[in-house]
This record gives sequence, structure tokens and C-alpha cells, in this order.
Amino acid sequence: MSDIVDGYPFDYGDGTEMIAQREVRDAAWDWLTIERNAEGIETYVGHWVARIAALPTTDGGRPFRHPWAQ
Repeated sequence: MSDIVDGYPFDYGDGTEMIAQREVRDAAWDWLTIERNAEGIETYVGHWVARIAALPTTDGGRPFRHPWAQ
């Protein structure tokens, strides 16, 4: 999420601070409300891998996808 603030690899412009705060707040809320078992952790990680992969970033003109994203 620090990449959002750093502007890497995509500059979010005037909404940068708001986007970063929203992502941190949502991640914290999700973490605090998950079931404390293996399934809850897997769901949390899967959700955030997908959410981060969906952020509008670019890498050489192509959508950037984390290796964990499926």
C-alpha cells in the first residue's frame, strides 16, 4: 500500500492520500473481523491479493499483476 503513496508504478494524482488511507483502513478492518482459523486467514489473504491486483497500475503499458494473483 505504500506504493500507492510513492506513486509506483502508477501516479494516482490528487486522490493518492485518500486511496492509500482507504486501503489501509479496509485491510485493518478486514483483519480485525476475520475468523481466527486457517480458512479465515486464507480468505483474507486471497481477498487482498485480488484487491491489490485490481488496482489500476501499469507495467510497461500492461496491467500490473502480483505473482500471487491468479
